[in-house]
Amino acid sequence: MKKKLIIVAFLFIFLCFITFLIYRTLIFVQKTPVSNIENKTTTSNVSAVENLSNALKHKVVTNKDITKNDYSNHDKFWIFLKETYPDVFNALKIEKIHNYNYLLKWEGKDRNLLPIMLTAHYDTVDVEEKTLKKWKYAPFQGEIAQDKVWGRGALDDRASFIAIFEAINNLIKNNYTPQRDIYFAFGHDEETGGFNGAVKIAEFLKEKNIKFDLILDEGGRVAKKKNGKQTAYVGISEKGRYLANITVENKAIHASRPYKESSITQLAKVIKVLNKNQMRAKITPQTKEYLEKTLDERDLITKILLANQDILKPLLIAKLSKNNLDNTIIRTTTAFTMLQGANSANAIPEIAQVTVDFRILPTQTPDDVKKHIKKEGKYYYEKENLC
Repeated sequence: MKKKLIIVAFLFIFLCFITFLIYRTLIFVQKTPVSNIENKTTTSNVSAVENLSNALKHKVVTNKDITKNDYSNHDKFWIFLKETYPDVFNALKIEKIHNYNYLLKWEGKDRNLLPIMLTAHYDTVDVEEKTLKKWKYAPFQGEIAQDKVWGRGALDDRASFIAIFEAINNLIKNNYTPQRDIYFAFGHDEETGGFNGAVKIAEFLKEKNIKFDLILDEGGRVAKKKNGKQTAYVGISEKGRYLANITVENKAIHASRPYKESSITQLAKVIKVLNKNQMRAKITPQTKEYLEKTLDERDLITKILLANQDILKPLLIAKLSKNNLDNTIIRTTTAFTMLQGANSANAIPEIAQVTVDFRILPTQTPDDVKKHIKKEGKYYYEKENLC
């Protein structure tokens, strides 16, 4: 009898707790404003779609080894832009910076106001020849199919690039003059770090002592929800990047007489440990706001966890960690991207190396990443790169 009373009491307390969570969730949902601005005059701009398609036909690829770049494609791309948007090039001041970067200035009415700047890059990553068969449509043909424009760089970042030119062009045709100066910065090597692109533009602006009230870079997306509505995501904070080359040294030997442990097997252990023990998750104020603004897209469990995160935060983090996209906004991510070992298949190398691409969560620093690697990996860097 006593045992039954304990079970009943436990179930009663449990039901009360669940009721409490659901009640708080209902109040939370009612009080949480969800962004829901509908554009009732959506139109389809056929010429803009065709211009994006034609832009994707230009194979503007950058490589880390700049001697491998075919810069004639960069020049052809800008010839295409001048032919497509002559009004833009006639109305705006054009500054060519460090060979292949462009800074456009649209003069405004009030010179006392600080200017704003929009940026985009026009280079893309190359496509490996062996992967061409896996492409639904050829990467550099700009195919228009299935209500989409297909091609390498369509999202990153040629769509933003062409959208900027389309906007300027349409405003000029409507005799619009901005209230303040607007700058447009276009770099040619973002995919390899922007050292000869964005960096050179920034140096130019610093030398001219040009400061901005607002700078909008690439980022965010427009996604269609299950109910057919679209959601536009604007990035208000950005992750930093830390590249670490982690190396392990051991004796080199011929593959016919292997040691039980080699530099490669030891490095594999480091990779396994770092992959298993990711950096600690954290819900920043920006992430909290994002989760609340997209509340209507969340499943019931996530809504309950969000509404009660003051007491269920570990469960919320566990839930978010299971989703690839959500995981990236709550922690510094760890991505193993490059491996180096022997130059021959019959040799066990003395040195094995892995390159790890860490994308750092706002509020954390490169030093935090270093401490994490040294704590978990217990090995050292041969070389460190901070980007």
